[in-house]
Formats: sequence, structure tokens, C-alpha cells
Amino acid sequence: MRVGSGIYVLDTSKQKEEISNKIAKIGYAPLELIEARKEIEGTNAELAEQRIDSKILKKKRDSN
Repeated sequence: MRVGSGIYVLDTSKQKEEISNKIAKIGYAPLELIEARKEIEGTNAELAEQRIDSKILKKKRDSN
């Protein structure tokens, strides 16, 4: 493609079908994956909060 040569349209219907098939093979809907991530990430944040110390915080502040 080159600048000024017009608009190009790509048929993505086959790609969407392939993605849908891959999701179906996994067996989990995107919403279920998002819900699972929220649980896992929340727990990870709690653990990090419990285990962090002043040395690590200082190192993080100094690196920014």
C-alpha cells in the first residue's frame, strides 16, 4: 500500500470464525476468564501488600 492509493477492505469473517472456534475449544467464555483474572489479581495484590517492606518501596520510588 502507498499513501493516497485509496481505502483497502479486509474480509475478517474467516478470522472471526477461527477465533470463535478456538474459544469454543478452550471451553471458557471471555467473561469467565475476566472474572477469574479479577480473583487472581486481587489475591496477588493482597499478598504483595502483606509482603512488601520499606527497602523494596524505597527501591521502587528511586527507580521512577
